[in-house]
Amino acid sequence: MNYFENKEEIIDEIVSDIQNKSIEGKWFISFDQLINVIGLKKEVFYKTLYSMRKLQYSSIPIKGFCEKDGDHLCLFLDKLLNTKITSNKFLKTGVYFNKSSLESLKVIFMESIKNVLENHKLDKELMGLLISSTMSYDDAFDSYFDNKVNMDLLISKSIDTFYTTMHVDAKYDTEVLLEDFLKKLVAHNKIPFYKITAKYRFRYYYTIFGKEPPGYKTEYSELYRLLDFFNLSANSTKQELKKKYTQLIKKYHPDINKDGLEDTKIIIENYNKLQAMLK
Repeated sequence: MNYFENKEEIIDEIVSDIQNKSIEGKWFISFDQLINVIGLKKEVFYKTLYSMRKLQYSSIPIKGFCEKDGDHLCLFLDKLLNTKITSNKFLKTGVYFNKSSLESLKVIFMESIKNVLENHKLDKELMGLLISSTMSYDDAFDSYFDNKVNMDLLISKSIDTFYTTMHVDAKYDTEVLLEDFLKKLVAHNKIPFYKITAKYRFRYYYTIFGKEPPGYKTEYSELYRLLDFFNLSANSTKQELKKKYTQLIKKYHPDINKDGLEDTKIIIENYNKLQAMLK
């Protein structure tokens, strides 16, 4: 086989071999298997492998590649076959997820947390009970979140979104590997949970008590000041804001109210600020 004329076919065959042996995203392919698939002389194969070791890839294994060596295998095949398609092929077939793709999964997961909270209807009774029974509001919020959010389901949906977004073939049992990745991020505090939920911590407190939490001097203080100005709720839309804005402009516009010039300026300024904050 002339490997310079069959690059994509060779990579497809290597992918197929790995998929057939993969169990929950874990696999191993030996050097002998690669040599056989590529149809290449051993001398050429090992010469390329050793040249990579001498340069910067000192951690390349000595008998074959496993899922932890995915980066090295992609680089090796690209170098050997003089191509740049291996990493993308491995990603879309679920053979190997590089750091960049896993970072994309992390971002999708964090957005999923935000979306759940954005669409969640606050259980005031439970939240009030948790606040009254704990010393810290943040502890109460964390307990509420744990009670109301199914983390396993959230992880599963995030992985489904990742598969769709990255066009990954999901039939080769890689979900367990990705679940483990996300669960480790959560367990080792690699997800900025407090930052992600800051807006909703503020919103829930404000909804229950009608004021901002003590010590919460953040961008959300300004957000809720503006919501109060337009008599809007925490989950109001831009369309609802525009309606309130139009009503106030009609009421205070200088053409209607001779003393309304300054009020109109404030209304316009606050509208522009809040419009930029709302989704």
